[in-house]
Amino acid sequence: MKKESKKKHKYFNQLFFTYSAAFLLFLTLVFGIALGFIYREQYSRNVEIRGQLVSQIQSQLDSSLEGMDRIINGLLFSRSFMEIMADSGNTSSSPLYYNEVLNYFLTLDAPDLSTYRIIAFNDDTYYTLTKSDENPSFIENAVASYPWKEEILAAHGEKIILPVHADSFSSQGAFVYSVTRAITDGRKNYGIIEVQNEYGNIEQICSLENISGEVLLFSPDGGLIYPAEKSGEYEIYQTVSEKGSSEGSFIQNGTQISYATSDYSGWTVVLSCPVLSLVPFGVEAILLTIFVFFVLIVIVLILFR
Repeated sequence: MKKESKKKHKYFNQLFFTYSAAFLLFLTLVFGIALGFIYREQYSRNVEIRGQLVSQIQSQLDSSLEGMDRIINGLLFSRSFMEIMADSGNTSSSPLYYNEVLNYFLTLDAPDLSTYRIIAFNDDTYYTLTKSDENPSFIENAVASYPWKEEILAAHGEKIILPVHADSFSSQGAFVYSVTRAITDGRKNYGIIEVQNEYGNIEQICSLENISGEVLLFSPDGGLIYPAEKSGEYEIYQTVSEKGSSEGSFIQNGTQISYATSDYSGWTVVLSCPVLSLVPFGVEAILLTIFVFFVLIVIVLILFR
């Protein structure tokens, strides 16, 4: 009789364990599936948010460049300025014309005076408004050896965005990015205008707050503009350029990449982030669910062995 009672007790324990384990497995699977669905939705949402962030960064960069180019166009559409530059051999020695050009610079850069330097020059003279030092002999030498002269004049008045470089008109050599155009009436060139902004503006625009990942900024030839101290990211740019679209996202080597290429500048903004870091604690939550399931199974085994 005792044997039969023990047998029944053992049978009920095994039955209870079987149903308990099955029920726990079912709950864990339901919870795991729900968690997986939430993870996938959050992942997609985060990719979308990153795409919006990349577009926002690109828009701010374009806005900075367009503002610089707006100053140049304002000067080129000024008849008085064009006449001064066309007759620079005679006007260069007059302080009156120098002050007039500086007033144009100030008016077009107002109210923020956000540019680092505005300079208009040719072989006869230069006019500049700058936040840096102004050494006339240094600037004259810089004008004489200006490295982008031929490229800019050959563009016949089209904008040229110069690569990040040290300000060639100052001995301080602050790092800047520039927009330039030839001063031309369509028949003859009268000089060059360059508008500079400090590289720190790019750093500020591209910095991330409260979001994981890294921003990369590439020039049209694949050169890395930001961050300045980094190199060896050409593979990412090459993959982006092969996509054939101005914006999008993809996964490469375990990294989620969102990108946008500007029609205005040709610059490409890339936001990269390891896939496992894209949803904070997402993978950890799934692993925790699996761990909890096994812990519960062990507890059941101990209680009903």
